[in-house]
Amino acid sequence: MTTTAFARSARATRRARWLLLSAFLTGVSPALSWGGLNLDGGGLLLVQEGPAAATAGDPVPANLALNGMAFSSSELGPELGIGFHLTSNLNDGAYGNGFSWIGGDITDFVDAFAGVDLGVSPVSNIQSIAFGRSNVLAGDPCGVGICTDRHLGFYTLQYTQVPQPSDTLDLDTTQNALTGWVDIGTLDYGDSDGDGTNYNMTWQRHRYNFDPVSATGLRLIVPGTGLGGGTAIDEIEIYDVAGDFVPPPPPPPPPEPIILNAAAGFSLAWDGNNGDYFDSEAPPDGAVVPDNLALASNGGQAFTSSDLGPQLGIDFHQVDNINDGFYGNSNSWIGGDDNPFSPVQFAGVRLAEPTSIGSIAWSRDNGNDVNDACGGQCTDRSTGLYTIQYTSVADPDADTPDTGSATTGWQTLGTVDYKFSDDDFSSYLRHQFEIGDENGNGLLATGIRLLVPQTGLGGGTAIDELELYAGGVVSIPGDVDGDGDCDVDDIDSLMSVMRTGVFDAKFDFTNDQVVDKGDLDRMIMEFKHTWFGDANLDGEFNTADFVQVFQIGEYEDGIAGNSTWAEGDWDANGDFDSGDFVVAFADGGFENGTRAAVAAVPEPASLSLFALGAGLLAGLRRRSPRT
Repeated sequence: MTTTAFARSARATRRARWLLLSAFLTGVSPALSWGGLNLDGGGLLLVQEGPAAATAGDPVPANLALNGMAFSSSELGPELGIGFHLTSNLNDGAYGNGFSWIGGDITDFVDAFAGVDLGVSPVSNIQSIAFGRSNVLAGDPCGVGICTDRHLGFYTLQYTQVPQPSDTLDLDTTQNALTGWVDIGTLDYGDSDGDGTNYNMTWQRHRYNFDPVSATGLRLIVPGTGLGGGTAIDEIEIYDVAGDFVPPPPPPPPPEPIILNAAAGFSLAWDGNNGDYFDSEAPPDGAVVPDNLALASNGGQAFTSSDLGPQLGIDFHQVDNINDGFYGNSNSWIGGDDNPFSPVQFAGVRLAEPTSIGSIAWSRDNGNDVNDACGGQCTDRSTGLYTIQYTSVADPDADTPDTGSATTGWQTLGTVDYKFSDDDFSSYLRHQFEIGDENGNGLLATGIRLLVPQTGLGGGTAIDELELYAGGVVSIPGDVDGDGDCDVDDIDSLMSVMRTGVFDAKFDFTNDQVVDKGDLDRMIMEFKHTWFGDANLDGEFNTADFVQVFQIGEYEDGIAGNSTWAEGDWDANGDFDSGDFVVAFADGGFENGTRAAVAAVPEPASLSLFALGAGLLAGLRRRSPRT
C-alpha cells in the first residue's frame, strides 16, 4: 500500500470509529453520508458559492491555474471516445459539463486525483482554491440543463514544492513538501446546507481560503473515478490572494398559501379572514349563511357549467346549493363530468338588479360537522386557481360569453390561487375578498361568476355558498372626470388627448399603451352604447343630430380646433368637416335606432348613405348659415 493509500485508509478508519461511537452514545444508526459540508485542517474556510455562469462554456475568472499544467490520475474522455472529460479541461478556462474532467476506469493509481502544476519554482502565498462539478445555469446535457451529479464525497486538498509535479504523477503523500504531497485539509461534501448558506447548490463552484503555502502544485484527491460514478470537476482555480467572503443570498420567503392577483384597472384584497360565520350545527337551525345579495331569497339566480348531483342521483351538489343560504358539504355544489363549457368550469349568480358589488365570499365547507359525509369538515376539493369575473349585461347566465369587457360579457377582475392550508389559512373554510376598481370603488354588476379549478367526480371543486356584498361608489366605465357619468365632457377630453399625442393611462381603454381611435371606439360603442354621429347622445344617430350641429354653425368655418363632439367633431381632429360624415356613416347607425338593437359591425351598405346624408347636410347648412 502506498503512503497515500495508507493515509486515506487511516482517515476512513477514524471516521468509521467516530460514527460507531456516535451510534453507541445516541442509539441512532450511523448514516452512510454526512449532511452538509465538513472542512478540516489547514485553516480551510468556505468564502463563496458560485456565482454560476449563464451557460456552459462561459469563462472562469483570471487565476494562476490558467497558466499552469493540469494533471490527473486518468481521464474518462479517451475511454469513451469523446472530446471532453479530459485532464486539459481542469484549467481550460470554461465552466460546464462539456468542459469538465472525470477520471477513467483505467488507472495506475489507488486514489483518483486532479491537480495543476505551477512550474519549477514554488509560488508563494498560495491561499485560495475554487472548484465545482458544473458551475452553470444552463447548457449541460443533464435534466434541466445543469449536471448536479458526481461531486459528493470526501476530498483531500494537498500541495507540494517538488518541481513540475505533473512530470512525477506517482509522488506519494510524504507530508514533506520537498519530497511529495502534504495535506492542507479535507473537504467532505454531504447534502446541501440549504437556502441562505454558501453550501446550497452543492454542485456549483465553491471558493475556499486556507493558510498560505508556497507551492509548485496543488491537487485534490477526489471521491471516485470511472464511468460508474467518477467525480467530475469543471475547473480548478488557484489564487495567491484570499477570496473575500461573499454572503449567500437570503433564503427565499416561505411559500404563500394564498396568492391574489388583480387584473389591470381593478383591486382585489384579503384581510386574513378565515372561516367567519362557521357553525358546526346542521341546517336548518345551524350553518346559516349571512344575508347577502346572492341569496336566492334576495332574488339571486344561480347558474353553473354543470352539476354532479344529477349524475350521481343525489339531491345536492347541484346549482341550487350555490345560494341556498346554508354551509356544509350536503349543501354544496360540485360540477359534473358532463361539462359542455370545457375547458372552463364555473358557478355564478345573476343579481336581482344592477348593483355596486364590493366583496365576494365563498367556501368549500364552512359548517355542519354533525351529519355531513366527511365526519367533520370536508377539507378536499378546494385548492387551485379561482378566477373572479363580473358583467353588466342584462340577465347574464351560463351562456353569456367571456368577452373581456363587462359591458358585453364576462370580464376578469382578478384571480385567487389557493395553494395549501396552514395555521392561518384553511382552504376549505369561508374567505371574503374585497373587489373594486383600481381606486377601490365598487363594480356595477348584474352578475358575478367564479371560474373554479376542477370539475367532476374525480376531484371537482366544491363550493357550499357564493356570497356577494354591496360596495361603495360605483365605477362608471369611461367616466374619466369622476362626475358619475360617461358623458360628452369625457368624450371631448379623450379626443383632446388623442390630438396632443401625449399618453395618458386613464384614457387607454384598450390597454395598448396608446390613446387613439381604438379608445374612442370603445367609449362610444361599448361605454355609451351609441353611434358615431350621435351628437346629442340620446343613443341614436338621426336627423336630430344634424339639426343640432348645423344650427351651431361650425361646419368648415375656417376656425381651427373649435369644434367638440356635440358640435360635429366625430373624428377627433377638432373641426367639423366632411371627415366627420365619413366616420359617422361608416359606423352604420344612421336611422338604425339604438346600438344595442343591431349588430356592432357596420354593413357595407352604410357607406352608401353618405351621399344621402351629404345632400341632407347641405340643405341644412343652407338653412342655417354661419354667423
